[in-house]
Amino acid sequence: MNRKSRLPKRNWSSSKDTRLLRMFVDQHMLTEKQDALNIQMLKALDDDTDPRWIPLHMIDNANAIILHISRLRGNSKAIDKLYLKEKIDGLRSKLSDVEMKGGGE
Repeated sequence: MNRKSRLPKRNWSSSKDTRLLRMFVDQHMLTEKQDALNIQMLKALDDDTDPRWIPLHMIDNANAIILHISRLRGNSKAIDKLYLKEKIDGLRSKLSDVEMKGGGE
């Protein structure tokens, strides 16, 4: 009997899918922690005139995008496009604010 014939056939696609699923879960958990820290920073700042307020809100919008996509495990068919558009528009708005105040390059 050929030794190769005794080895179980490996479904590489399933293995890849499992690894990606675990990575999406890890990404989601990390982003949840980052989001919680960002919320604490916003509360500690408690001043919308502080120049750090805008970048913290940019992080908030970026985290929301990552959380949404990672919660869906990358399923592009399930993505709420209106929600993502709202968050992306928020990022663009904050970027415009930074540019108007002379920040960025």
